[in-house]
Amino acid sequence: MAVILLHAVLNTSDIAITSVSSQVPRYSIPYFYAITTLIAIATAIVIVYGPKRLVRDTKEHVDERAGHALLKRMTSDLSKEQETKVFAFQLARGDCLMGKVTVSMEIEASPEKVFDFVISDKANELCPEWFEGKWTSKKPIGLGSTAHFAGLHKYNKGEEWNAEVTEFTKNKSLTMLLGGANKKSHDQTNYYALEPTSKGTKVSFTMEYKAGKLLDALIVKRMVEGENTKMLERLKKALEA
Repeated sequence: MAVILLHAVLNTSDIAITSVSSQVPRYSIPYFYAITTLIAIATAIVIVYGPKRLVRDTKEHVDERAGHALLKRMTSDLSKEQETKVFAFQLARGDCLMGKVTVSMEIEASPEKVFDFVISDKANELCPEWFEGKWTSKKPIGLGSTAHFAGLHKYNKGEEWNAEVTEFTKNKSLTMLLGGANKKSHDQTNYYALEPTSKGTKVSFTMEYKAGKLLDALIVKRMVEGENTKMLERLKKALEA
């Protein structure tokens, strides 16, 4: 009935506007049925999916605000330079963020001694609460050598990585690419850089990793910095004993 009434109203308006009525095509019942059907479908989509979109957008807005609030609290005791260094994020593809953390420490041992330790099996024992690892290729360790790591901590348990040495400069630097071996694992890259000093060696360890959410990335980044510092402290203790 509504369709018929709408059809009648439009036809009546055509008669009233005689100057243009001859240029306007006469409306038909099937035409209005089609238009009304499309309007009904569009209305149904808005009713069904509109609230879901609103809830999702609201949640994302709340998550973003929570992330910024957390960032402000976490960096309140840092200088601007430290804040930039610790939370320097580079947008990667999609919704992923690339995190990067560098920690350095001076160790009273020669670069040769430090490097030999870094490529030894003992180095895989520096973070026993976080992972276990072993070299899977024949020694001596060098460019192209491979290793396997498995997560042990509650935050990375179930994650596994197949690693390969992609850069190797004896007694100076080493780069290892860790490729996620399952869906739970994210790729990461670890860099060691050694510089001789008057007391021994300055060891810099850099980790680059991907994180899927801003809030997770902020939490993980602060945690990674602390754990990597702890790892270098253990390295220092082992070499200076």
